[in-house]
Amino acid sequence: MKNTATIYVRSICLLLFMCTVVACSTPTLHSVKLVPNEVTNFFVIDAWVNDKQGRFLLDTGAARTLISYKFADENWIDRNEDTSIGTVAFGEIKFHTISISSFELNTVHGRKLIPLMEVNVHDLTFVNEGLKGVDEQPIDGIIGADFLLLTGATIDYGNLTLSFDVPNL
Repeated sequence: MKNTATIYVRSICLLLFMCTVVACSTPTLHSVKLVPNEVTNFFVIDAWVNDKQGRFLLDTGAARTLISYKFADENWIDRNEDTSIGTVAFGEIKFHTISISSFELNTVHGRKLIPLMEVNVHDLTFVNEGLKGVDEQPIDGIIGADFLLLTGATIDYGNLTLSFDVPNL
């Protein structure tokens, strides 16, 4: 009888321990309400780079998060660090890679800091000209797959939300 009681108590302790581990490892998800453009269905999100607010297009097909030359220049973000050549759908393109001190998104519970340390800087004039043609305001940058992968982001199209976790880096 003592043996059965000991096994039972140990099983309960193990179960409680496992529940605690699962609860502690469950990520805290942050959500951004997505509002699609009526014509294009594009999602534009308010974001802050080095405490400077901008409009960022959520682009699941973009490999990297980037900011426009104009946004970098207007907000004194130094873009002279590194010039790289990257591959895009139509070939290779030159862009600057810069380190930023902060990247924040406006979630349903306020601004949330994301540890995104590098972004690309590129001319977005052609993108903004296209957006102008469908009555969309210009954007200051693009949130790409590097952010989506880093944060384990998911898009719930039914509820129009972007949910993500902030990793501890």
